[in-house]
Amino acid sequence: IGLAGIVAGRRLLREHRDSNGARPDAIGAALLAAAISALALAIVKAPQWSWDGARTLALFATAATLLAALVARSRTHPAPIVEPVFVRTRAVALANVASVVFYAGFGAMLLSSVLFLTEVWHESVLRAGLEIAPGPATAALFAVPGGLLGARFGQRTVGAIGALLFAGSNLWRLRLGATPDFAGLFLPGMIVGGAGVGLILPSLSAAATVPLPPARFSTASGVQVMSRQIGATLGVAVFVALLGSAPTSFTPVWIFTAATSFAAAAALAMLGPVRTAVVPAALTASPSAGQLREGLLVPSGTPT
Repeated sequence: IGLAGIVAGRRLLREHRDSNGARPDAIGAALLAAAISALALAIVKAPQWSWDGARTLALFATAATLLAALVARSRTHPAPIVEPVFVRTRAVALANVASVVFYAGFGAMLLSSVLFLTEVWHESVLRAGLEIAPGPATAALFAVPGGLLGARFGQRTVGAIGALLFAGSNLWRLRLGATPDFAGLFLPGMIVGGAGVGLILPSLSAAATVPLPPARFSTASGVQVMSRQIGATLGVAVFVALLGSAPTSFTPVWIFTAATSFAAAAALAMLGPVRTAVVPAALTASPSAGQLREGLLVPSGTPT
């Protein structure tokens, strides 16, 4: 699949290069990685150390300090990890917030599905994988229509509907018990949740990229993927903290995944119309990152 994508991409895609030659902020990347690591470790260990324990609080304080240092550094570095234009552009900022929140629940959902099937229903690893497969398959089927519907009716509407479907699928899981019932209980939740994922993912990607000029697409895509990974990391950390080392009840996890989906839907609802950026003619040939960061982005008024 990857090789086919490379061949097709070389033929179909047009490359836009940023004329800014500044090196990416490696120190900023290290600060962000260290901050998320400290935050995830604090969440995972908090049930063992206690939430108000000295080590837990020290890790939370470390994460906050590192994030503050990252923000300060990003304001002055010529090629920061997160450029100010991504924060100032409403749709881009909210799409990345929604990505963090949604993927926190998504990561917890994936892990909880595997552990529930293998630890509670005592399915084999192979059978559990096959029983989970309808979810990703449904997401793949809905992804293309989701992108087209987002372009037609707006990413905030289609994305919010997808998030609500995913939330409903996780609330449906509250019906699951110790007796295996794949067709009657587990499968419907996977299909509805997969449909929601297929609607929300293209909506998030579009909202996080299309308001920016073409020269920023790759950077904006990278930031959005980073937001997804941060969300998944923190979601799995919360999952571990909720479930503990000996899983007995998955109810708190499924409530958490539903709550994050509702929060993502709320963020998407505040998105507003996602509009393409109109770049002044003088910048279309080789816009610099510095010029783009100064806010030379003009909404066209035409929803994408």
